[in-house]
Amino acid sequence: MCGISGFFHAKRDFTKERAKYQEILDSMNDRIRRRGPDDSGTFLSPHFGLAHVRLSIVDLVTGHQPMFKTVQGQTWGIVYNGELYNTDELRQELKGLGHTFETASDTEVILTSYLEYGPEFVTKLNGIFAIAIMDPVQDRLILYRDRAGVKPLFYTVAEETVVFSSELKGLLCFPGIKPRISKNGLNEIFSIGPALAMADVRTYELRPENDYLPDLKAIDGEICRKTKFIMVSYPLNPICKLAPDSFYEELIAWAQAHDIIIVHDNAYSDIIYDGHVGKSILQFEGAKENCVEFYSLSKSFDYTGARAGFLVGNEYLVQNFKKLRSQIDYGTFLPVQYGAIAALNGPDDGVRERCAEYQRRRDALCGGLRKIGWNIPDSEGTMF
Repeated sequence: MCGISGFFHAKRDFTKERAKYQEILDSMNDRIRRRGPDDSGTFLSPHFGLAHVRLSIVDLVTGHQPMFKTVQGQTWGIVYNGELYNTDELRQELKGLGHTFETASDTEVILTSYLEYGPEFVTKLNGIFAIAIMDPVQDRLILYRDRAGVKPLFYTVAEETVVFSSELKGLLCFPGIKPRISKNGLNEIFSIGPALAMADVRTYELRPENDYLPDLKAIDGEICRKTKFIMVSYPLNPICKLAPDSFYEELIAWAQAHDIIIVHDNAYSDIIYDGHVGKSILQFEGAKENCVEFYSLSKSFDYTGARAGFLVGNEYLVQNFKKLRSQIDYGTFLPVQYGAIAALNGPDDGVRERCAEYQRRRDALCGGLRKIGWNIPDSEGTMF
């Protein structure tokens, strides 16, 4: 495992502020040092900054990066993290075309392949990789990542400067780049599973002025017409809010009016504070016509590693979910299932004790933050 970082701007001269940008490159390496404790290097030119930390595996002596190759007075550079499975074949092919090599590393093979074949050289690579190539003739930086994304490569643009790194925290070393939550970014994470089923995921906002409840009336009618199911969860992590009975009643009526299935994630139903009582959506009139509910033992019974849970609700939906699940899973280890059964049939003293402990921790955290001037409301439920 190695790490790469750097930046590029075709019209800025980084060397006019050499100390500043050299410090940025050094900081980038420091942030991802764990990826490459054996060696490190940086390079700064008017338009390019390259940084590399190395875990030495192949060519321990001459594999230092950034690596450069000079042809007809022009010098190309590379930083690379990965493993190439057809290094020997490519090296022999390039030697047959008249190229010579100074190292035994796959890094030099990659850079030489770029010089010979141009940007499309990557189609010849068999391996896992993240690559940044400095091209002084075209005055461009080219980034590559293996097709499966095994080797990480993050990039962004800050004030027309392309900044890249093997880890997100490497990007934060560059001025003007600040971490912030992106709705699109979160959607990319949570849409991976539905995307495998060719689902079109739409999001709804939870705003404080609506007490962090979805505004069902504001959902576009065309979206309602196409929607197959809606997911809701209260108490909700990480917003830590409860939903009143009136919301569940409104939600069920709205979903039935639009022929929408409700999937209620009730993982925190036993971790609710200040005397409130946990609810199931299935206790409300009409819910069993179009609702299912997930329950997990991970939180209530401290059964986290076992990952035991179940689905209850509309019989038709549960049976079809069971049929689907049987095609992608072979079932939970039987002793884990027996443990879950024993927990559900046994006394719930431990559940109440854990909830009380979480409330004491909530009071200490939220109350402590308010004492130092932070306007932090108390969590109504969940462990957060």
